[in-house]
Amino acid sequence: QPTAVIDFKPTVCVNDLLAITFTGLGLPTSTYTWDADGGTLTGTGQGPVTASWISEGVKTISLTVDENGCTASTTKNVTVTPLPTTKLEPHYNICLGEELNLDPGSFTTYEWNGGSNDRIMEADLAGTYTVTVTDNNGCENTFTTVVTDTVCLSLFIPNAFTPDGDHHNDIFKPVIEYPIDYTLRIYNRWGELLYTSINNTNAFWDGTINGLVCPTDVYVYNIEFSGFENQRIIKGVRNGTVTLIR
Repeated sequence: QPTAVIDFKPTVCVNDLLAITFTGLGLPTSTYTWDADGGTLTGTGQGPVTASWISEGVKTISLTVDENGCTASTTKNVTVTPLPTTKLEPHYNICLGEELNLDPGSFTTYEWNGGSNDRIMEADLAGTYTVTVTDNNGCENTFTTVVTDTVCLSLFIPNAFTPDGDHHNDIFKPVIEYPIDYTLRIYNRWGELLYTSINNTNAFWDGTINGLVCPTDVYVYNIEFSGFENQRIIKGVRNGTVTLIR
């Protein structure tokens, strides 16, 4: 009379191979019917037999041994645990000279492609960063993120100018560096549009409208822009006033 007895670890990680050992009684010529509850089985007969699963959860492994019409069956559960996941993004932009702390999350062990075993990788250079982590279930996963150097946005807006022809502070020119989009508009105190420029970082207003000089007064500017800042694209609007002095 055959007996169907199997032994294996109580847990296995997704995609890892679980080694299953037959410890029952049966002839090598008997028929051994294995089932892994939707998993992938390799091996036949008394083994060696392995199984793996692509999804987590409790899976049932079953075996039926048929020896000349005499049968024995058994089932046994295994818990398939998920692979670690990370909060790392696949891609980051950092400003030139900026440092980014890459933190994959809380795990048991870390192994970065640079050799570090610390949780945090200080990324101050562009490149590809890869980390292999192990969680408290012993499951392992590898994550890769690409860090790109980017020239980042800066904006300075003067608050007054003196268009008197002395070549000193003669124009109103916001200084913007490395925008993606940039629009400058100038209005008078009654809301009339005096000047507009789109996507010209060298744009400036000389204090005239249609060739006529504008009087000393306070004028309103509207600046719309976008660019990289703090690892992301930002869009912004700056509204304010500039004093024209003659």
